[in-house]
Amino acid sequence: MTRLIFKLFLFLTFMPNIRLNGQISENALKSAYVVKISNNFDWDISNKPIKIGVLSNNKDFYTTLENYSQQKNIGGRPIKIDLLQTSKSLGDYDVIYVGEEKNKALTFCKKEIKGSRTLLFTNFAASLENSMINFYLSHDQKIKFKINTRFLKEHQFEPSNLMLVLGGSENDILSLFEKKDSSIVLERKSALKLKAQNTKQKELLKKIELRMDTIKNSLYSKNQEIKSKSLQIEKINTKLLKQKNHLKTISKKIYSTSNKLNEKEVKIKVQEKLIRNQTSIFEKQKNDILSQNKKIQSQNNVLEKQENLLNLKEQYLNYAYIFSLALLGILLFAVITFLGKQKSNKELAIRNEKLKNTLETLQQTQAKLVQNEKMASLGMITAGMAHEINNPMTFVYAGVNILKSEIKTYRDIIQTLIHINNDKINAGKKSEVKNLLLEYSDTQKSVDQTISDIEMGAKRVTDIVNSLQNFSRLNEDDIKTIDINEALVSTLKILSNQTKNKNISISTNINSEPLNIECFPASINQVLVNLISNAIDACPEKSGKIEVEASVIDEICKITIKDNGYGIEEKNLGKIFDPFFTTKSIGKGTGLGLSISYNIIKKHNGSINVENNEKSGVCFTLEIPLLQNQLENV
Repeated sequence: MTRLIFKLFLFLTFMPNIRLNGQISENALKSAYVVKISNNFDWDISNKPIKIGVLSNNKDFYTTLENYSQQKNIGGRPIKIDLLQTSKSLGDYDVIYVGEEKNKALTFCKKEIKGSRTLLFTNFAASLENSMINFYLSHDQKIKFKINTRFLKEHQFEPSNLMLVLGGSENDILSLFEKKDSSIVLERKSALKLKAQNTKQKELLKKIELRMDTIKNSLYSKNQEIKSKSLQIEKINTKLLKQKNHLKTISKKIYSTSNKLNEKEVKIKVQEKLIRNQTSIFEKQKNDILSQNKKIQSQNNVLEKQENLLNLKEQYLNYAYIFSLALLGILLFAVITFLGKQKSNKELAIRNEKLKNTLETLQQTQAKLVQNEKMASLGMITAGMAHEINNPMTFVYAGVNILKSEIKTYRDIIQTLIHINNDKINAGKKSEVKNLLLEYSDTQKSVDQTISDIEMGAKRVTDIVNSLQNFSRLNEDDIKTIDINEALVSTLKILSNQTKNKNISISTNINSEPLNIECFPASINQVLVNLISNAIDACPEKSGKIEVEASVIDEICKITIKDNGYGIEEKNLGKIFDPFFTTKSIGKGTGLGLSISYNIIKKHNGSINVENNEKSGVCFTLEIPLLQNQLENV
C-alpha cells in the first residue's frame, strides 16, 4: 500500500506537465523521476541552485527536463540544467543524467565523481555496478528504475525504505491515477481556493485604483486652493505696504507725544517728593501698630473660638481684598490728580487722613490674620495631642479595671485563708490552701504587669504634655536661648498623629549634644510646625519620607527639612512666600503660613530657601545666627 501511495504521489505531481493525448512520454516520465527521486534525498541548505548535468545527445530530453524543472525545486533550492558535451568535471554537478548512447563512458564517469556528493542516473545500463539509479523497460514496456544502494552510500546518499521498496516495482502508475484518489480532490480544492484569492486580490486592486483616482482629484483641488491662497497673499502684501507707510506717520506722532510725556515726568517727580513725606508719616504709624500687636497676642480664649476661625479668616480675607482695592483706587486717584492741577492743601490733608485711616485698618487686619494663622496651627496641634494622649490613657483606664478585679481576688483569697485558719486544718484543707497560693501567685504576676502598663501610659502622657509645654510658649516675647534639637523633637512628637495617619516615615540627623541659639521660642516653633506640617501634607500616603537635619556651620544654625512629595512647580517657586498664595484647595490653606515663616526668619537675621529635589519633593533650608544682638518683637 505504501508503494502505491508514493508512486501515485510522484505521478500526480508531474502529471499536469507531461500528459499528452492521454499518454505520458518517455522523456517526461524520466524528467519527473529525476527531479522527484533527487528531492527524496537530503541536501545542504543554501541559496545556490541544484546543478543537473545532462550527458546525452538527446536534446529533446534536455529540453523536456529544463521545462519541467522551471517551477520545481530540490531540497528547497532552485534547479539549473546544463547540457554536457564531455564527461569531464562531472564532480562539479549535484546530479548527473547519462543517456543510453553514453553508457560506454560509465566507468570514466564513475571515476570523475569519486570523492564528490553527486547523484548518478543512467539509462538502460547493462549492470548497476557503475550506476546509482538506472532506468529500464519492464516486460510490458513501462519505465522502471533500480537502485544501487552500496554505490549511493559511498557518495553519502541514504535511500529511504520507501525508495528501496519502489525500486524496480511492476505497478502501473497510470492505472493508479485513474482510481481518483482523495488527494486529487484536495489538490483541486486548493487550486480553487487560490483562484478565489486571486479574484479577491483583483477586486482589491480595483478599489485601490479608485482610491488613487480620488486622491488625484483631491490633490488637484488642493492645487487650486493653493493658487487662490497665493493670490490672497499678494493682496495682503499690498495691504501691508500701505500699513507700513501708515505706521511711519504714526511713529512721527509718537515722537511728538514722547516729548510731551517728558514734560509731564518732571511734574510727576515733584509729586513724588510729596509722597515721600507721606511715607515717613506711614512708617511712624506702622511702629504704633507693632506696639499694639503685643496686646493682641495676650488673648487666651482663642482655643474656645476655633469653630469660628474659618469664617473669620474668610471675612478677614474679604476685608483685606476690599481695603486693598480701596487703597489702590485712592492711590490711582491721587496720581491722576497730581498729573492734573494741584489741589488745595486742605483737600490734600483730607486725603492723607483717609489714607492714614485705611492703612491703620489694613495693618490691624493683617495682624489679626497672622494671629489667626498661629491659632490655627495651635488648634491642629491640640487635635493631634488629644489623640496622642488618649492612647496612653487607654492603658491607664484598662489597668485600673484589671487592678479592681485582681484586688477583689486578693480579698477573696485572704478571707478564705482566714476562714481555713479558724478551722482545724485537715488533709482536704491543705490541698485547698495549696490551690489558693497558686492562684495568689498568678494574680500577683497579673498585678505587676498591669502596674507596669499604667506606668508606661502615664510616662507617655507626661512626655506628650512636656512636648506641648515646650512648644506652646506663645507668650514669651523676650529673646531666650533654647536647644533647637529639643524644639525639633517636640515638634515631631506633636505632629506624630498626622504622620501615623498617612503612614509617613521621618528620619532625623540630630546630635545628642544641645544646639543652643538665641531666638523667640514661640516664633521658631511656629516656623518648624508650618514647614513640617506642609511636608506631611505634600507626602504620599504609605510611601512618604521626611528627612530633618540640624547642624552648625560658622556660627550659623542650619536646619533642612526634605520630603519626597509632589514638589513645587518652577513657575510658583518665586511666589510661595507671598501672602495669601496657596496651591491647596479652599478651606485647607490660607496662604499665610510660609509668608509668616519667612518674616519670622528675616526678623532673626536669618534666611529661608527652597528648591526642588532631583527626583521628587522639595527641600527647605533655614539659616539662623546662633547669637542675636538686637531683635524687635516678632
